[in-house]
Amino acid sequence: VAVTIETGIWTGTNTNGQPLGILSTPGVETVPFAGATPTYAELVEMFEAYADNNGDPGLMTFFLHPKMLSALMTQEVASGTGQFVAGCIHGPRQVSLFGIPVLPTQCIPEGKVVLCDPSNLAIVFWRAPQLISNPFALATQGGRRLTILNDLDIVVRRRNQLVIGG
Repeated sequence: VAVTIETGIWTGTNTNGQPLGILSTPGVETVPFAGATPTYAELVEMFEAYADNNGDPGLMTFFLHPKMLSALMTQEVASGTGQFVAGCIHGPRQVSLFGIPVLPTQCIPEGKVVLCDPSNLAIVFWRAPQLISNPFALATQGGRRLTILNDLDIVVRRRNQLVIGG
């Protein structure tokens, strides 16, 4: 249930009962990537877009898929330098992209990277999430239908400080 809700929060299309997800928010900054994995320069361009819109560098955080993070942990800043784009600073609980904290989530598509101040993302729940099990919906096939109800809205304050790469 949590993964379904978080997926809707990140990638919702505002159709079929989904919220308008963070990645679909209009009026945000975007940085295109030339390949499947962003280069160091493209990630720095994301930082520049964030900072150009008066984003607080002390509050910014990257969000991305774990596979993307793994790829960045093996990608060198420049060939032959031995310096990697992502790494663990002071242990595995402090993963960063050039000093900026990183929070991986499987709910963001692999080709996307988000840079923002997380306090600018507000999730407003209208009621408690519910999981409804209907054993009669697919009874002839020996199954049941699960329905997840969760009324929520996502508010993105300072949209110009939300940078989506991909």
